[in-house]
Amino acid sequence: MVVAALNILAVCDPGTDYGKRLADYAASRAGYPFELQVFSSLDQLFQYRDRKKPEAILLDSGLYRPKDWETYENPLFLLGNGLSKEDEPDCIFRYQEADSILKEILLLYRAKRPKLQMNVEKRSFSLYAVTDESESCRSEELAFVLAEQLSKNDRVLWLDLRTWPTFRQNHGCSDNDGMGEILYGLCRRKEDLIDQITEKVTSFHGVDLLPEVTDPADLLVVTVKDWKYLFEQLKNDSLYTAVVVVTGNLLQPLCEILELFDVIWIVWEELQMSCHHRMERYMQKTACPQIWQRITGIQLPADTAGQPEDRAVLQQLAKKTLGKDAEQDGRKYTS
Repeated sequence: MVVAALNILAVCDPGTDYGKRLADYAASRAGYPFELQVFSSLDQLFQYRDRKKPEAILLDSGLYRPKDWETYENPLFLLGNGLSKEDEPDCIFRYQEADSILKEILLLYRAKRPKLQMNVEKRSFSLYAVTDESESCRSEELAFVLAEQLSKNDRVLWLDLRTWPTFRQNHGCSDNDGMGEILYGLCRRKEDLIDQITEKVTSFHGVDLLPEVTDPADLLVVTVKDWKYLFEQLKNDSLYTAVVVVTGNLLQPLCEILELFDVIWIVWEELQMSCHHRMERYMQKTACPQIWQRITGIQLPADTAGQPEDRAVLQQLAKKTLGKDAEQDGRKYTS
């Protein structure tokens, strides 16, 4: 279990319901680096500010008095009409989606504090790969169910690198363009890579989803060193403690990429045994037999395919898989 002391963003707004809703939404964002503490009066805020020294404060613009903040050194943002005066802190427009507000706070904070320190007291970090030669829709669904189960114990980022991803469409998740931009920044070692990722993720069932790759050609320029760099950045500069990558069948050289992962699952259905055997022969007898020994096989049940109860069956399969893997590796997984 990860114990993390999150950076505190104090929110002071007379309308307590507004602040509470914003705090609840921030808590649902698995990778958001701030924990929101909500106050309805300046007296409460000042007592907390002097005692805890929050990393940033979001204050209703009507409560702002310059003399109250002469000794406060951390970023202060106002919540109001969005128009900042020259001699006042940056102002954030109140009447917009919570996701936009949180992203704007993070961008403004990063501008003032380029290196946001993650106050993690004790952390683990694990990389999970889900691979499937045939790229079936059900294996993609199982990959997300595995991520969903992991999110009960971890902060999870999910990255789908399949040639024809369908998860967002099947579940009505909003599209979020920008994976090509992230890959471009990755290949060029952009310093704001984690910022780009934070801006682009959307949350679904407690898991943060990176955008899908709309042009498979974008993946062809990403090297093993690039992927290794990305995972190191996520480990060192984000609050994610688990990253689940659906590898698809386009990433090459697959064996070298899979070596980067702590846990590797290969998924197949009974009707796709020929694809599974082809991949097994390639890895076990030709390319990387040592990697094949680390792979856990997951066979999808055939009798519930296309049935309403299929997702519940996949959830049970995911729990069983995670429990078995944790027991073998000496890790703790709580279903």
